[in-house]
Amino acid sequence: MVFAKVLSNQVNRAMEVEQLSSGKGINCARVIMNLRQPVVALLFVGGESGAWLRRAVQAEGIATSEVDVPQPTRTCCTILETGSGAATELVENAAPVDMDAVHAYLAEYRRLLERCRVVVCAGTLPPGVPVTLYREMLQMAVDRGVCTLLDAQGESLFSALPARPFLVKPNRMELAAATGIDCNTEAGCLQAIKALHREGARWVMVTDGGGEALLSGNNQTWSYIPPAIEPRNPIGSGDSTMGGIAVSLMLGKQVPEAVHFGVACGTANAMGVGYGRLDVSMVSSLLDQVVVR
Repeated sequence: MVFAKVLSNQVNRAMEVEQLSSGKGINCARVIMNLRQPVVALLFVGGESGAWLRRAVQAEGIATSEVDVPQPTRTCCTILETGSGAATELVENAAPVDMDAVHAYLAEYRRLLERCRVVVCAGTLPPGVPVTLYREMLQMAVDRGVCTLLDAQGESLFSALPARPFLVKPNRMELAAATGIDCNTEAGCLQAIKALHREGARWVMVTDGGGEALLSGNNQTWSYIPPAIEPRNPIGSGDSTMGGIAVSLMLGKQVPEAVHFGVACGTANAMGVGYGRLDVSMVSSLLDQVVVR
């Protein structure tokens, strides 16, 4: 919902309203599809909202594989204010998922793995799902020689690290929450990154919205400063970054180069309508404007 400005405790009438499929996995898949690479999003879906989601992603041409659950797929609302550029998210908690659905999800994941080169595990796990789910999924991929990328937070992030994910991508707040280390300074951020490496992460990328991103791996650290822009809708920029990294790795790029491309994709998303619907033609020009050290 788009407003000029939202006033608390008053009636606010939206100038624009759009309903679309979203979530980290879908946003990331949308970017990969727009970059003309094959992708499948594996989803839990349930109820009338789940049926709507299935139709919406199919209409976009995003390939999916779904596991049906009885609980309705959650609906969330993003409030965009054109005056200040603020983006406020009202997020419905996901309904619990039972273990039968988890086992069906893992069985379908195992089947899809046979034709995957890169796996992205992204998002908050629903209630009822074991916190070790990402670790199990990543380990299955690693055992098959599949490149693994992880965008998670808290306990689900830390519990997955023993599977030695190829790259993990928390933001500064998520990194601080996972490690208990103040990441407001570069020294603190680097200390927290080392903690993830010790637990098993091979490469660590830390984002900070439109600010400086850090990449650590092979005993080296890179800094990526995106160009200053006027953001239109930043929602999905982290997912766009991950999608760009996944595509670059699929095409055989080295990690620092892949992250450079990912930062350009995230910036392009923020300049557009969000949710991974970036203008691919803008990415190349933005790539030249990212400062890399």
